[in-house]
Amino acid sequence: MRPTFVRSERGAINFMVLLFIAILAAAAYFGYAYIPHWMANRKAVSAMHAAGYQAWRLDDATLLEMVLQETDKLILVDDGDGPYPAVDETMVKISRDSKNIYIDMGYEVPMWLPWVKKPLEIRFENHTKTDLENPSR
Repeated sequence: MRPTFVRSERGAINFMVLLFIAILAAAAYFGYAYIPHWMANRKAVSAMHAAGYQAWRLDDATLLEMVLQETDKLILVDDGDGPYPAVDETMVKISRDSKNIYIDMGYEVPMWLPWVKKPLEIRFENHTKTDLENPSR
């Protein structure tokens, strides 16, 4: 005996499976392009925190150099002429008050999606605040 299906139930499972596969494929497609940029940004934030931990004994120019040395290795843009750093000194702002140091960095990088000719520009805004009296807090 063959199972019989009601006419309205015939394609319901197949449609849901196709929809799930399409959503999974879209997530993998965008994840493939976005995750490397996100990981580089997380490492850049770690460099900002490391500079903040040294702030109690170093001046702002030295901290800026510390951040730029790390970001020059991590965040590179290649537009066909060879890779170059995406972050320069105008994109990093360091300010202090009597108790805290604030390091802000904002930059854009092109995200090349597979099979798409025009890149999508993604922007990262990073802000760190470090207590000068107790940097581990």
